[in-house]
Amino acid sequence: MARKKKSKSGDPHYKGISRIDTKDTHGWNARVYFKGKSYSKLFSDNLWDGKEIALDEAIYWRDQKEKELGKPRTDRVVVMRNPRNKTGTIGVCRKLKKYYKRGKCYTEDVYEVTCTPVVGEGSKKTSVSVRKWGEKEALKRAITIRKQMEQNIYT
Repeated sequence: MARKKKSKSGDPHYKGISRIDTKDTHGWNARVYFKGKSYSKLFSDNLWDGKEIALDEAIYWRDQKEKELGKPRTDRVVVMRNPRNKTGTIGVCRKLKKYYKRGKCYTEDVYEVTCTPVVGEGSKKTSVSVRKWGEKEALKRAITIRKQMEQNIYT
């Protein structure tokens, strides 16, 4: 199995898998979130003859649990809905954007569009001016941009 990139602690990053090293506990915690429920299991280094085997078992458990639940396997963060989202579209929110021009600070109401095209890399952002396009048209344009971003990622 190919290893993922290492974190600052030297441990690889896997979606839903985190390292636990406390005074009494050393192992990998695997978690699966699906349809509002959380499932987790700890894979102790001692029980699995070391850190590497425990990690492999945690990954295997996570993958099997996702299959059992019918959750598609992806390393992407998938947000289905968020109660704080007021626009109805994931990755689109209304913001007061600050910008500087000739040393002076200005603000503008915008719809900000955010997307993460590559797993592990930073998000890409753009915005649509409410002043320029009006409330409804700015939101419509922002949603269209977000859909285009998603289409570029998933096709």
